[in-house]
Amino acid sequence: MVKITLIGSGNLGTQLGLSLVKNGYEIIQVYSKSKENATLLAEKLNSKATDDLNQLIDTDLAIISVNDDSISNVSKLVNFPQVHTSGTISMNDLNQNYPVGVFYPLQTFSKNTDVLFDQIPICIEASTNNLLEKIEGIAKELSNKVYFMNESKRAKLHLSAVVACNFSNLMYQLADEICDENEIPFEILHSLIEETSHKIKKTSPTKAQTGPAKRSDIKTIENHLDQLKNNAELFEIYNLLTKSIINRK
Repeated sequence: MVKITLIGSGNLGTQLGLSLVKNGYEIIQVYSKSKENATLLAEKLNSKATDDLNQLIDTDLAIISVNDDSISNVSKLVNFPQVHTSGTISMNDLNQNYPVGVFYPLQTFSKNTDVLFDQIPICIEASTNNLLEKIEGIAKELSNKVYFMNESKRAKLHLSAVVACNFSNLMYQLADEICDENEIPFEILHSLIEETSHKIKKTSPTKAQTGPAKRSDIKTIENHLDQLKNNAELFEIYNLLTKSIINRK
């Protein structure tokens, strides 16, 4: 079984580490710039903790799960095969003295919310066939959805994910603000949001689109814009998205 060094104790690092151990992998060491965080995760993984990259223990594989801006600098101090978990960073930014690759789980993570890794797509890429076979084996132990994906496609996938996830969540936030300002409980929208998400699993987003812009309900659109006339930001967002939907009819 592959022995692993886990670099990073954040949301993804935590959930990935827990899933690896659950599937029989041994996490030899956990690194975090915070010794406290490294220790907390290492205790859960029956591992050792460190906050010093110069004290890393060589293993079969390092999984670097830190913020994108730190990946390259961290990698320089990792002197054995390694992968990062970013959707946008090139594997060429890793230490080229060793086999390198990408192990990118496409999901939003939280430290304290367990996830079913077998349903999470994992995109992989590697500089050598041996490393690719190794991380493919790990990925398939964790997930039923493993994809070989080069840097260019992975960057487009990450862009798509930001639009689908982060931008959608901003829409929820804006809706919540409207509800809050008018003393309406946001939970009233929960079933609508859930049904919309469920619908696109059965049909394309294009076919799933509904609403006043899709139906060309001009009076309704004008009424909404009138309600937003004192909120320049939301007026602009509503108007732009409405035009975008109309242009796709």
